Amino acid sequence: SKKDGVVQNSANASFQRMLRSESCSMHIQLKAREHGYVEGAQHLRATRYKQSSYDTSVIVLQSKKDRDQKFDKKALEKRIRAAFASRHEEEMKTRRRDDSFDD
Repeated sequence: SKKDGVVQNSANASFQRMLRSESCSMHIQLKAREHGYVEGAQHLRATRYKQSSYDTSVIVLQSKKDRDQKFDKKALEKRIRAAFASRHEEEMKTRRRDDSFDD
């Protein structure tokens, strides 16, 4: 619908402004299926973790004062990727293993 297009264009414009901002010190793109999350309705599902169907961006914004203080970008990115890593497959393997013990 036209409304969806307006929202999409507005969201994209805001996203691009953040990336071009002088406050943007880092942009990490997490590809779909490489990261996951816990859905709010996890108590209604058989599994707790979901694998993401969409790419996600993590944008680090810093004030000028903070940008002057250097930090290890590679270490931060590694920690962010580990924190966002999908746990869905691991959960499924555990469930299959546990179910096989029930047989």
